[in-house]
Amino acid sequence: MSIHYVGIREPIKAYLEKMKVEYEDYPVQIIDLGGAVSYDKEFFINNTDFQTETIILSNRRHTVEDELGSLESELLKIYQNSILYRTSPLDINIELYRGWAGATGKLITAFSPEGVNWINTKDVVKACLIPKQDVRNRAGKAYDLTGPELVSMSRLKDIFEEDLNMKIELYCKSKEEVISILSQNNMPLDVLEWLAEFQEASSSKHLQPFTNTLEQIIGHPPNRAQLSKIQINYS
Repeated sequence: MSIHYVGIREPIKAYLEKMKVEYEDYPVQIIDLGGAVSYDKEFFINNTDFQTETIILSNRRHTVEDELGSLESELLKIYQNSILYRTSPLDINIELYRGWAGATGKLITAFSPEGVNWINTKDVVKACLIPKQDVRNRAGKAYDLTGPELVSMSRLKDIFEEDLNMKIELYCKSKEEVISILSQNNMPLDVLEWLAEFQEASSSKHLQPFTNTLEQIIGHPPNRAQLSKIQINYS
């Protein structure tokens, strides 16, 4: 069965198509809010089925009473047989930060120095391919999904240095400072504001370091995030 994916994270779409062959029963509609700078409801409900079993993906954060939270709540009502996964940052994004570090010699983020609970992207996709009846049984509920460990920013920097064979300077700044610094590279302000807010919110000290929810959903302990370049395999 074809999966109708609505979102902008192409690697997730690709993984869904590749991994679905291992399953006979799974939801055929995924609404992915992750990576979206603008929370335009119409984009996420256009040409979709409000009745079919649906997985909604979003970002894990401490405070959900925000603009994204309002959209999450609306979509849970619109999609009558849907569940919401708020996930830690996906490990497919690590390559972006490695690329920036390699190009500039600096790793500048609003992530907390204590780090990020990166989640293995394939595990998230597995959680999207649960039986349809499980989605119906849990309809309207939200779950926080994380990987098994918190990865400090200094550890991530060390991994980047080994991968790139170069010295990397680490800067853990406030979101305001990150916006100010990166705006000098002519990045769009709305993207910068979203990125810095995402980094700060997803590594908040108020978040639990990890949850066991993902293990309960996929039936085995979560895999570690793919941190090193030599480990990454998109095939």
